[in-house]
Amino acid sequence: MDYVMHGSYNWTPTANNNEETLATALDHELVAKFAKEFMELYNGIYF
Repeated sequence: MDYVMHGSYNWTPTANNNEETLATALDHELVAKFAKEFMELYNGIYF
């Protein structure tokens, strides 16, 4: 994984007028930690 994007942004035309957040991380260490945490949460909920 090269990057991670996270936030409350909704990919709709009205999102540009709302109070949305979107952050992009390119740091490989941060991306790896984010992916690990995400998968742990995902696996705990769905499996």
